[in-house]
Amino acid sequence: TKYVDIVIEDAAWSTLDVLDNVSDKTLAVYYFTSNDKDDEDLSEYLRRGLTTEIANAIMYEELSIKVISRQQLDQIMEEQSFQLSDLVDENTQVEIGELLGADLILAGQLNWIDEETCHINAQIIEVETGVVLGGFMYDFWVDTE
Repeated sequence: TKYVDIVIEDAAWSTLDVLDNVSDKTLAVYYFTSNDKDDEDLSEYLRRGLTTEIANAIMYEELSIKVISRQQLDQIMEEQSFQLSDLVDENTQVEIGELLGADLILAGQLNWIDEETCHINAQIIEVETGVVLGGFMYDFWVDTE
């Protein structure tokens, strides 16, 4: 089990491992749903961190994949007025990906194991087909104080 910031960095490289044979695509990092309704801050922290770390890793590896910024995602979400309950629906995820012009979305779920340990299960989904290309799972500690 690792701390959340280490998981974000590791997850960025795990994302690139999944996208190893992918080129000329656009990736949007999506919200992380949770079994705990109070995880909006953690979901946002993961989304922002992964967006940055994935973009940095892509630049370092000189890949031809683009990462869509969080501001674009927020604008689409605002315009479409999606309810949080709709975010877990695979059809909604694909629709948002299409609205963003993204070929791929990184989406996931957070599940609390205990008060300080959370499990993340993330998948990279091809928007056009809904096919899961791969993903990653990690357990991490969250400092709750």
